[in-house]
Amino acid sequence: MNNIEEIIKYSKKLKLLYVEDNLEARESTSIIFEEFFDDIKIAINGQDGFDKFLKYQSDIDIIITDINMPKLNGLEMTKKVRKIDKNIH
Repeated sequence: MNNIEEIIKYSKKLKLLYVEDNLEARESTSIIFEEFFDDIKIAINGQDGFDKFLKYQSDIDIIITDINMPKLNGLEMTKKVRKIDKNIH
């Protein structure tokens, strides 16, 4: 892939789980992600992210997460996800 159109075409097929506890960051970043992904699940903290992963597991190809979050930080959430699905990106 050597240009943005090819990247967008490829990424549109992927299903994203985006985990961010900061409302302002979540809203502004989501606008950008909507250019690249047609299917975005949004979670407001690590525990919500893990719960949504469990609910939509077969519908998630990639996870983008904040690290410092309440209830369950991004690293802990990622470790829990990887115990279930080692192929998730």
